[in-house]
Amino acid sequence: MTIGTELIQAERIRQIESEGWSAAHDDEYDKSELALVACCYASPVRLYEIKNFGFNSILFQDPYPSDWSRNWDKRLSFDTNKKDDTENILVPDPETYSEEQRLDLLVKAGALIAAEIDLFGRKYEKIIQPYYHKMKSITRSESPFCEACKEEQCCVDPDGTCEMIRIYLKGKNNNPSVRA
Repeated sequence: MTIGTELIQAERIRQIESEGWSAAHDDEYDKSELALVACCYASPVRLYEIKNFGFNSILFQDPYPSDWSRNWDKRLSFDTNKKDDTENILVPDPETYSEEQRLDLLVKAGALIAAEIDLFGRKYEKIIQPYYHKMKSITRSESPFCEACKEEQCCVDPDGTCEMIRIYLKGKNNNPSVRA
C-alpha cells in the first residue's frame, strides 16, 4: 500500500471509531452527499453550484449539502473570517490553505469517497462484487489461491461468494443472505 491509501484507510477507521459514522449512518445519505463533500474538500479551487431561479436570477452557491450542519464542514476550521456582511458563511479559498491543511482535507476526501463506494456496494451488491473481483484480478498476479479475490486464506461458498466479499458486505442492512 502507498502512504496515500494508508492515510485514507486510517482516516476512515477514525471516522467510524471516533465519530460513529457507521454503515447504517452513511446509508442515510442516498443522494451522493458523501461524494459531493469529498469533492468540496479535494478541490484546489472554490467550487460553485449554479442555481437558476428564472428571469435574470442566478445564484452561485457552495455545493456543500445545505441540509448538513456547517459545524461538520472541515474547510471552515481553516478560516477565521467565516461570515460576510450578510452573515453568510464563506468558504476559505483553497489556495490559502497550508500544506498540512490541504493534506488533511485530501485525506478526509479520500475517506469520504471510500465511504461512498461502500454505500454504493451495499446498495448495488450485484454490481460491486464482479467489479471488486475484476479489480483484484488486475492488481494481482496469478495465484493458486481463491479464484475470486486471490486471497490466500479465502473460502468460497457454493453460491460463489468469497470470504472477502462477505466481510465487505457485512454491514449491509442486516441482510440475512449476506453472511459474515
